[in-house]
Amino acid sequence: MFRSSAKLFEQANDLFTQGNFPAAEGKYADAQMKFQKDGDPQSAQLAGAYAVFVALSHAGMNATAYAAVAVALKNLGGATLKLGVREVPAPSLATEVAIVSEDIAALGLPRDTPAQQAARAQALKQAGVHYQSAIGQNIVFVTELFQKETITGMARAFALFALSEEMQGDAAAYTDPKAAGAHYQQASIFWTQAKNSDAALSARTRGQELQKAVKCWFCGREVTGLAINFFELPSELTVALTKSESASVLPTFDVGSNKIYSCRGCNSTMNTLADGWALKRSAEVYVKLEAEIEQLRKQIQQRR
Repeated sequence: MFRSSAKLFEQANDLFTQGNFPAAEGKYADAQMKFQKDGDPQSAQLAGAYAVFVALSHAGMNATAYAAVAVALKNLGGATLKLGVREVPAPSLATEVAIVSEDIAALGLPRDTPAQQAARAQALKQAGVHYQSAIGQNIVFVTELFQKETITGMARAFALFALSEEMQGDAAAYTDPKAAGAHYQQASIFWTQAKNSDAALSARTRGQELQKAVKCWFCGREVTGLAINFFELPSELTVALTKSESASVLPTFDVGSNKIYSCRGCNSTMNTLADGWALKRSAEVYVKLEAEIEQLRKQIQQRR
C-alpha cells in the first residue's frame, strides 16, 4: 500500500515513542528513501539521522557507531529532534553522543603495559572532563534512553576520574608503590562522589595495601606494596618468635593471622625451588610407576 514520506516518518516517531526501536529504525530508513525519491534531500537527511540515532539501541559498546551518529547529528545544523515526548537540539545531542563515544573508546584502550595504562588513564580523565563541562548535573539522555540507566554527567565524570586514578596507580605500582597507593586513595574519593560505595571501599583497601611497608621475614629487606613487592604467607609462629619482633620498626609478620611477610625476591626463589623439587619428585614417581607397570605386565604374560 502506498504511503507518503511524511506518513512513514510519523509512524516511525510513534514507534520510537512506544519504545519499539528496531521497528522505528526500519521506518525511519523507509522514510529516508521515500523523501529522497520525492526530491526532498533535507527531510531525507533528517530521517537518516533519526535512523542511525535509534540504531544506537543495539550498538552496545561500539564507539565507532556513536562517533558516526555524532557526525550525522552535527550535519543537521540547528535542527531540533522530537524524541518521544522530548525535543532535543541536534547540536547538543551530537555533543552528548560524541562524549559517550569518547567514553566507550577510552574504556576499550589496551592496558597491558605501563605506557598503555598511562595513555588509558589520560583518555578516561579527558572523557570525564567533557562530561563535567558539557553535561554537568543534567541526565545523560542517551544512556537513559537506550541503557535504562539514569546518571548525571557529573556522576559519570567522577566515575571516569576514579578509573583514571586507578589506572595511574596500576601504571606506577611496580616502580613507586607509595605513589600508586596515593592514586588509589584519590580514586576512593572520586568513587564516593560518584555514589559508588563498594568501589570506594575497594580502591581505599587497595591503596592501603600498596602503601603498606614491611620487612621480609627471610632476608630482612624493607619493602612496600602488598602483592607487588611482598606477599603474605601462612605460617606457625610461637610466642618466642613473635616476641623477638618487638624491637623492629617494620613488622615481619601479621599478628592477627600469623602470616609472615616474604619479599618478591625470596618468594620467587622459594617458588622456583619448590617447583623444581616437585618436578624432580614427580619424575621419580613416574619412573617407579613405569617399573611397577612393567613388572605387572611380565607377571600377566607368565600366567598366560
